[in-house]
This record gives sequence, C-alpha cells and structure tokens, in this order.
Amino acid sequence: RDKYFPNNPNLIVMGLVDHISLLNSEGGLDQRQTIGRFSSEYCLKLRDKYKCLMVLVQQQALASEQQQFTNSGKSILEKLKPSPDGLANNKEVSRDVNLMIGLFNPSKFGFSTYKQSGISSGYDLDRLRDNHRELLILLNRDGISNAAIDLYFNGASAYFAELPKPDEISEIDYIEIEKLRSSAI
Repeated sequence: RDKYFPNNPNLIVMGLVDHISLLNSEGGLDQRQTIGRFSSEYCLKLRDKYKCLMVLVQQQALASEQQQFTNSGKSILEKLKPSPDGLANNKEVSRDVNLMIGLFNPSKFGFSTYKQSGISSGYDLDRLRDNHRELLILLNRDGISNAAIDLYFNGASAYFAELPKPDEISEIDYIEIEKLRSSAI
C-alpha cells in the first residue's frame, strides 16, 4: 500500500522498545547492525508510512558515564551528561530520530550542588538526593534542541514534576520535597 489512513485520525499508535540493546540479532548481523537495521528500516517505515510514534530507549555507553577531571582535580560535569555521542551500541540511530531526550542524575556522581550552565545558583543535592533529574532535549527536528529543565523525580511512583528555579526554591519547597519522599516509602 502507498498510504495508510487510520479509522480514527486522532489515534496515535505508539511503539515502545525498552531498551534497544536487548534486541535479538537478526540474520547474521551483530548487535550494532541489528540496532541500525531496526532503527533505519523498521522504525522509519512505521513512522513515515504508518504514522506510528516510535519510542526507543537506549542507554549511554559505560565509558561516557565515567567522571573526567580537570588538571586541578575538579569533575567535568558536562562530560557526564547524556549526548548523542555517548549512545551505547550504535550512535548512528541518532540520525533517525525526530526527538532525542536524555535524563541526567547528577547525584549519582556525588555532587553536593547542581546548576545548569549559565545559571548563577544551584540545587542542594544533599537535600534532594536521588529525587533530582535534569531532562535534556538533545536533538529535535521540529523545535528547540540543547534545552534543559530540572525535575523532581520519585522513582517509587514514576512521578516527575518541574522544580522551581534554583534561585526561587525555598526552605519550604525542600521540606515539601522531603515530605513527598517520605510518603513514598
């Protein structure tokens, strides 16, 4: 068929692969080639011909999660963040996407405070602990790329909410976050 017309034009069919590195090898291909074929052939056909929304979860390469340090011993934070260059198994899938987002957990690397570049103040990670995530828009064919937003994250309930800006967060906000954390336990 040349065209696909859904019975309900408001219906969005979404395919979710979590995560792409778990695909079984196909037809004598290695893992990198299998991921490439799946992304470039199957997912693009589902997107372009059948208007399906394909969501592929892909982890960062382990090497890109290793801390790097300056000559003075300070960690280079930007090198730890998710990036298209840091994709595990097959970086070329970044050429196929309409939107690539990443989630960054700075508390994983032992930072006491966290601030995005260009912002004067930061979040108290000693208080937020593992409840802080930064959502990064890495690539976007249809809008802004290289944007970020800080989120409150509760893994026990898969709950995300936008955090106030670091210079706007108050003692009361931190107390509320601590209440949310303790109510999820």
